[in-house]
Amino acid sequence: MRSLAQVAAICFCGAALGLVLNWASARPANLLRAVFPASSSGVGVCSASPEAQHETHGHKVMPQAEAVAACNSCSVAFVDARGAAAYAQGHIVGAIHLPPAGHPNESHLMEKLRSYATVVVYDSGGGCGLAEGVADRLAVEKFKDVRILEGSWSAWQAVGGPALSGACQACDSQNHSEGHAP
Repeated sequence: MRSLAQVAAICFCGAALGLVLNWASARPANLLRAVFPASSSGVGVCSASPEAQHETHGHKVMPQAEAVAACNSCSVAFVDARGAAAYAQGHIVGAIHLPPAGHPNESHLMEKLRSYATVVVYDSGGGCGLAEGVADRLAVEKFKDVRILEGSWSAWQAVGGPALSGACQACDSQNHSEGHAP
């Protein structure tokens, strides 16, 4: 019985400490907002051969641990190259939605990205090449340090990287103005 009380006390103290540290953080997680897992419906998911999964079009790769640290320190910009539905289901905290087909507010987003020395692009993984395609576009736009997130969104989720869910506001407003469902 004493062991059970000790375990309960440790759990309570750990939870309280986590809440206090989150509150004191420069970039606290919004604990009241749901984060949805990737859909089993395949939204924003690609599949390809294992060989294709390592193709980065010559862009540097940022390891997950380095990316989580960079996200926590707000020192790089993250770009989600997936579709609007996949972005809405969940994305890296602060990630800018910039799919390969373009974005309704692309010029503004490009200017926002220019305020960062490093831009890290990710997609759903599986070798579909969305991240590489967006990284190529950014390189053409003269961004100096464009990287691909190692392991993409699925690996980010697996390591417990900071994430949010919710629609891209610009995409959502364009869908409503064109009469599409959100």
